[in-house]
Amino acid sequence: MGKKTFRTKVLARLNKSEEEIEEDMVDEKIDRYIIEIEGNISTINTVEIPNFNRDIKTAENNLKYENKRLEASYEELGSDFQNYTNNIKRSEQKVENLKAEVSAIKVNIADSKEEKERLESLLTRLKS
Repeated sequence: MGKKTFRTKVLARLNKSEEEIEEDMVDEKIDRYIIEIEGNISTINTVEIPNFNRDIKTAENNLKYENKRLEASYEELGSDFQNYTNNIKRSEQKVENLKAEVSAIKVNIADSKEEKERLESLLTRLKS
């Protein structure tokens, strides 16, 4: 860049009105927000939701097999009646815990999808 070109750019900056300077700053901030939102949407799509989907598959698989163990515990006699009922209670508690885990993961998935929609709406507004 030549001296004359540089001087022209400096003078052009000095000749900008306060409103033009503010517009430049707002444009810069909007561009940063757009980049940040696009990054957040990408993270939700490529990390959060796939991880939650993996987690729910794992939890549902564990629940399926724990339900089988619960059914089997009804037919397994313990050393005494107390032991028999305790084994059933433990299996029932594990099933309930896994059901709660599945529900919590479903809430996390819904929350992530809702956040993604909110961010996409903001992105649309910023780009308009």
